[in-house]
Amino acid sequence: MGTEIERKFRVHADTWHGGIDEARWMRQGYIETSDDTTVRVRLVRPLTETSRAVSIEPDRLERLADEANDTSEAWLTIKGPPGETDETSHVRPEFEYAIPPDESEEMLDLFCRDRQVSKVRCHGRYEGADWVIDRFGGAHAGLVLAEVELETPDESVCLPEWIGHEVTGEREWTNAALARHPYGTRSSTADGSHVEK
Repeated sequence: MGTEIERKFRVHADTWHGGIDEARWMRQGYIETSDDTTVRVRLVRPLTETSRAVSIEPDRLERLADEANDTSEAWLTIKGPPGETDETSHVRPEFEYAIPPDESEEMLDLFCRDRQVSKVRCHGRYEGADWVIDRFGGAHAGLVLAEVELETPDESVCLPEWIGHEVTGEREWTNAALARHPYGTRSSTADGSHVEK
């Protein structure tokens, strides 16, 4: 069994653009479950030009990724509920399995119709840590989130200057919640968080 330990943040500036060394387009959906377990289907297509990942809208990048390569990959991932304390709210058990890309598309269409997100995932190293920055498309256009994976729950991280409000442990900012309640249907609050309109 794997364990996911990560912190998640809103991104409030574009100065992260210069550190990107890898980018991929993703479509992912969530199979309905009755508890806090998450069952995710993810289809991934690499983007050969990382400069496009930060300058072109994610929905257009999907078409470019389709045309540019046939090296798609796909996974089925099962995540357990996060811990219940502040110290463990960013720790989840995780199981992940590679699946055929064509079957992932069928699963997304059959089982995840109204529970999907599309995004461009960028990878870069900042302040000595490996960061993942997600630029969302579709109903989530304009949303940018950043994640950093940790070795231990109490590991300290030096935050880049483009990092904004921390949303670690806030369920409404998980991809599964975004798939059900799009970013475009939320309104801002004074602290930078969002609520549904």
